[in-house]
Amino acid sequence: MIDGITTRSRSRFEELRAIVDNQFMKQNLCIIPALISLIGISGCAATMVAADGGGGMGSQSLGGLMMAQKPAVRAESPAPRRKAPAGTVKVNIAVMNLEPQNVTPGDAAVIADLMRSNLVNSGYFVVVEKSNMDKILQEQGFQNSGCTSSECAVKLGRVLNVRKMVVGSFGKLMDRYFINLRVVNVESGEVVFSDTARGETVDDIEAGVVKVVDSMIRAEQE
Repeated sequence: MIDGITTRSRSRFEELRAIVDNQFMKQNLCIIPALISLIGISGCAATMVAADGGGGMGSQSLGGLMMAQKPAVRAESPAPRRKAPAGTVKVNIAVMNLEPQNVTPGDAAVIADLMRSNLVNSGYFVVVEKSNMDKILQEQGFQNSGCTSSECAVKLGRVLNVRKMVVGSFGKLMDRYFINLRVVNVESGEVVFSDTARGETVDDIEAGVVKVVDSMIRAEQE
């Protein structure tokens, strides 16, 4: 008699496990309490683990699975940037490779590319393509690295035939990242704009780049 009850119980548990597995695939956990009440057995989670034998849900608790099924909280996207109206006179500009400080040169290059893309998308700037910039500088005997001073920016800006140059650095201090940028007027050699963005995540950095570009646009309009 006991064997018969055990067999029927295991059969019910197998049916329950199949239903629960299917519901987990649909990310709907609300059915679990209802199923538990239907079979009328307390401690269902522990018994299911034992009956599972390492398959299906395994040894993970229901609480753990419910936590695992929670959707990740996404960071808020940066506010949409203002767009240049039709007929806007665009500024010729070039973005130099940023100086890496406690980060890899590849990381710094990614930030410089993000800056170029955001400047182009704003509609207020004509940005020299990096590949073209590297080619021109190489032909003239210059390198697109290590140029962080205003004097160097002026020299390279004249070679590239642009009005303004963006120079700066991308670094890390403790658990925070910093983007320090300056815009140099090639004709006068003056630093006409500077800004700093900081953050701890990729989303923070992307939002920081957007913020800096917006600030550059406001400076151009003043």
